[in-house]
Amino acid sequence: SPNYGSSFCNDCSAGSTSEKSEGSEKCVECVAGKFTSTSRSATCQDCDEGKYSSAGSKNCDNCAAGRYASGKGTDAPTDGSTACSPCWAGSKSSAGASTCTSCDNGKYS
Repeated sequence: SPNYGSSFCNDCSAGSTSEKSEGSEKCVECVAGKFTSTSRSATCQDCDEGKYSSAGSKNCDNCAAGRYASGKGTDAPTDGSTACSPCWAGSKSSAGASTCTSCDNGKYS
């Protein structure tokens, strides 16, 4: 609810930002795939390639080994599964990868 008669403004906490550029009455969580690590942030930032986040995040997490995120702003799934896309058969990745690489000749996955 609005806070009428205030003599000061409250800071939005890390993981959230004000709903409007000026005159906000509340803070809103960053959406999944975005984050803000400090309080009083004007905007939420996209997670980098190879990382993901859930709503209200203060930071982004690396994709697990064997998975990747090729675009910015990858969100964590809501069904409890692991975030980021799995590497295709015949490829691999390390944690925090933005792509998978094919297995060398004489190797498989």
